[in-house]
Amino acid sequence: MSNTKRKSSSKRSINDSISKKISSKTGIKKEYVSKNVRQVSKLKFGERIVVIAFFLLGIGIGYFGINFMQRKDQFSLVNGEVFNVNVGEEIDLNNIQKYVVCISYGRNAIDSVTIEGIDELRIDTSVETTYEVVYASTDFKYKNIKLTQKIIVSSVEESYGD
Repeated sequence: MSNTKRKSSSKRSINDSISKKISSKTGIKKEYVSKNVRQVSKLKFGERIVVIAFFLLGIGIGYFGINFMQRKDQFSLVNGEVFNVNVGEEIDLNNIQKYVVCISYGRNAIDSVTIEGIDELRIDTSVETTYEVVYASTDFKYKNIKLTQKIIVSSVEESYGD
């Protein structure tokens, strides 16, 4: 085998290996990746450096952009896991933003939150009891997360000094 054919075969093997790795990491079809890898391999050294630099710059901007956009994201309980309520005090679970914060990719996603565990979103505060309320989100980021809050309805006990 001539030296030129060996270099060409070796180059194809390297390009194929690179294409497979990129395809498996990104999910882009291998034939599209292979086509672009071949085009880049035809470029002069300086041009390759520029293409690679822009590629890495794009990845960096994307990474930092997504992190910047998500910096204040949260799905959390406003009043903590245990919430005490006095007998007779009103609770309106329809006003869900009083109980849960849901921010996804920098936007308010409170509309994606539903309440489980309570019939008709009603808590009877006329008697002492404990309720367990489960908040779930249909938002992509939080779809597998559920927050549980225990709401304890109790009497206020006043203590008098001797």
